[in-house]
Amino acid sequence: MTPGTNFQIDGRATFKYKDIAWLSGTYRYDYAVTIGGGVQVHDRVSVGYAYDLAINNISDYSGGTHEVMVGITFGKTDEKKSVIQELEEKVDTIRMKQSKQGEKIDDVKEQNDTLMEQNKEFKNTIDKQNEEIEKLKEKIDKEVEQFRDTIKQMREEGGFGRSGEGGTDSKYTDSKGRPLPEDMVKEVDWEDTEFIYGKSNDPYFMTVASFREAERAKKKADQLNAQGHNTGVVYNKEREWFYVFLQKPGSVENGLQKLRELKQNNPEDFGDAWIHVYK
Repeated sequence: MTPGTNFQIDGRATFKYKDIAWLSGTYRYDYAVTIGGGVQVHDRVSVGYAYDLAINNISDYSGGTHEVMVGITFGKTDEKKSVIQELEEKVDTIRMKQSKQGEKIDDVKEQNDTLMEQNKEFKNTIDKQNEEIEKLKEKIDKEVEQFRDTIKQMREEGGFGRSGEGGTDSKYTDSKGRPLPEDMVKEVDWEDTEFIYGKSNDPYFMTVASFREAERAKKKADQLNAQGHNTGVVYNKEREWFYVFLQKPGSVENGLQKLRELKQNNPEDFGDAWIHVYK
């Protein structure tokens, strides 16, 4: 209130953002409306602007006023305010670190999920391989059992068998008239044989290796030929084996003598060799 004049009422509202910027509006009763704002450009310096628009009778003569403000703070700063700002900065820093740590945790979780999935696939692969191994083992055990049954049957029928070891003596004898073990001399029907190569009309052959597959038998024969031996391959239709043999032993006695020499000098290649007699 001013003596001699009408009273005046002002109302003002100010909106601040973190002590960085502000926006204000002022109403002067029956006089004017003011809109202003400003920013803090430094800890001790601020700038602002205000526009004053008259709303009473004087508005016909005044287009409004412009006001530019510069504020400078002297003396000590507000330590409490500085502490708050410092704490806010620390909080922002901590939040940023937490965000980065959260991203790292997410990456680790994703890697763990990937490893678990890979381990699961690896376990499934191992399980399948184990199943195949078990099936193969069962198949081999079955074939071995069948082979044992065949050997047993052949021994009972006078086939494989070593003299003095549960087998029967062969009708073939050495130069001194002693019967030869069945595992050194075996008879095979011509009708049950099919020569792959190296066919000969000689009734005696020295068999040095046997295989289920023809390719493996041929490979073994080629190796022996490269060592200077004269070899051939014959297929036994009844037993379903491919035999690699050395040709032309001449006779059973000559073949046995050669057989003993081969077994003694090269047991690795000829340790299981025997004489095949075709009838």
